[in-house]
Amino acid sequence: MACVFVTTGLIFVQFFARSLSVLLAGELIGGLVLGCYVVIAPAYASEVCPVAMRGILTAFVNLVFVTGQLIANGVAAGTHNIDSHWAYSTPFAIQWLWPVFIFIGLPFAPESPWWLARQGDYEGAEKSLRKLSSSKVDVKSTLAMIIETDRLERAMEAGSTYWDCFKKINRRRTEIACGVYSIQVLSGIYMVGYATYFFQRMFNDSNFTHMLWKLLTALKSQVLMVIKHSIWALVIWPLGGLALSPRGSYLSELDDEGSITQVLPSWL
Repeated sequence: MACVFVTTGLIFVQFFARSLSVLLAGELIGGLVLGCYVVIAPAYASEVCPVAMRGILTAFVNLVFVTGQLIANGVAAGTHNIDSHWAYSTPFAIQWLWPVFIFIGLPFAPESPWWLARQGDYEGAEKSLRKLSSSKVDVKSTLAMIIETDRLERAMEAGSTYWDCFKKINRRRTEIACGVYSIQVLSGIYMVGYATYFFQRMFNDSNFTHMLWKLLTALKSQVLMVIKHSIWALVIWPLGGLALSPRGSYLSELDDEGSITQVLPSWL
C-alpha cells in the first residue's frame, strides 16, 4: 500500500517536471520504488498460491512487466508527433491509471498467512489459509508448518546483519542474486526505446531505419535461440550419458542403515 501511494506521488513529480533535473530526480526515486514491486510481487505470489500454481503466477509477474513495456511503446508511438510538453507528459499521466486499478483490487487481495504468522496473528493466518485452500486441506497442520519455519528462520537470522551478505561465506549467493536482477538491465533492453532515435540521427531515413531495426530484432532473436539451445545441449547430453552408463542408471541406493544415499559423480 505504501509503495502505491509513493508511486502515485512521484508521478506528479514526473508529470509537472519542466526541467531535466526535476525529471531525472522523479524517475530515479520512482525507479527505486518500482524495485520494491519487483521483490514484493513474486514473494506475495509464492506465499498465497498453491504449490501447483506457484511457478505459473510468479512467472506471470515477469509477463506483466513485459506487457507494460509493450503498452509504453504503444503510447510513445502515439504521442511522438506532438510538439508540446504533452509528448512526454501524456505517458506519465497514463501511469495514474494503474494505482487506481490497484486500489480497487486491494480490498479483495487476501492477506499472506506467512506475514500474519510472522506478526503473531495466528488466528488471522488460519482464516487466511481457509480462504486460500479447499476444505480438504488440513489448515492447522499447514499453519503449524508455517510457524515452525518462521521460528527456524528467526533462529538462523539472529545476530546477522546486511554486512554478512558480503562476507566470504555468503558473497557468492549475493553475487548470484544481484546478477539475476542486473542481467536484464545489462542486456541493454532499456536502451531499446532510444534505438529508433539513434538510427534516425545516423541515417535520416525513417524507412531505412525501420527496416534496419526489424533486421536487428530478427538477428537478435536467432542468436538468442542458438545460444539457448547450445546451453541445453551442453547440459542435457552429459546428463543423458550419465543415465545410460552402467553406474549412472540409478541415482540412489540404500546404505547399511537402510537410508537412501545419493549416487552421483563428485563433479555434480
